[in-house]
Amino acid sequence: MLARGKALGEEFRGKGIHVFLGPAMDIMRNPKAGRGWESGSFGPDPYLNGEGAFETITGVQSVGVQACAKHLIANNQEHWRYGLSSNVGDRTLAEIYWYPFLRSIEARRIP
Repeated sequence: MLARGKALGEEFRGKGIHVFLGPAMDIMRNPKAGRGWESGSFGPDPYLNGEGAFETITGVQSVGVQACAKHLIANNQEHWRYGLSSNVGDRTLAEIYWYPFLRSIEARRIP
């Protein structure tokens, strides 16, 4: 994942792009959810999403490109996306959704 992030960062930098809009850390509970292609295929496991995000961000930012973690909490529904409500309990938020974003924060660039 670190090599993947570095390769993404080098590609973006080579194109003159300074911000990588990702990684997306959607929890893939349903393969038909619509955002699987964007999440980097980290799957439904919060730990795997967190570690994948950490390594990807570390790699991207190691070459001077900023990463922007995307899709905080339950933003993985594409079907009926404007008429659907995602009600998520506190325990679910703590056990599933927050870990990937905590790891993305920890992936800061240290000069």
